[in-house]
Amino acid sequence: MTGYPTLPDSSLQHLPRNEEQQKFSLGRKGLKHKGKIKVGINVGLMVIQKGGLRPQRGRTISLTTNPDISATTLLSQAVKKMKDFNKDVKDGPFLLLYPDGTEVINIPGTQRPFTLAAYKAEVGKSYQRITVFICLKRDFEEGPDCFRLGDHVQTRSQPSRKQQAAERSQNTRLLGRLTP
Repeated sequence: MTGYPTLPDSSLQHLPRNEEQQKFSLGRKGLKHKGKIKVGINVGLMVIQKGGLRPQRGRTISLTTNPDISATTLLSQAVKKMKDFNKDVKDGPFLLLYPDGTEVINIPGTQRPFTLAAYKAEVGKSYQRITVFICLKRDFEEGPDCFRLGDHVQTRSQPSRKQQAAERSQNTRLLGRLTP
């Protein structure tokens, strides 16, 4: 003997791994988080400028959220983040708007309720290229039914703001009846 301890023959055998050891050997596959996916979109602020409702320059922020988010939850997250980063944003009720200035209620051209994933599929853009806007309800209702893009006047082909407000209140009443 040379003075080195010898190992028993049983320790040299390759034993099958138990469940606990397998958890540590998953490699890169095991590191993936199986929770909810987060996606990044852009949120801008629309205000009345030059007689129309327009996006305000320099007021677009990034928002990381769940793709299955509804319009009301997205609105509350967007308003919170916008107020956190821009202290001069006025208080009041806000609305969520599409880039064309129409209110986000349903997916455009359908009767399906808005979800970010459904909107992405309909628009055909990646999440990071999607921009929605928030606007004070007062600005939205006081703004004209047309807005200027350069020298051209573009009128809204969708319902007027009063009709949208009536539809919104009707939808709110319907949702109130559906929820317990």
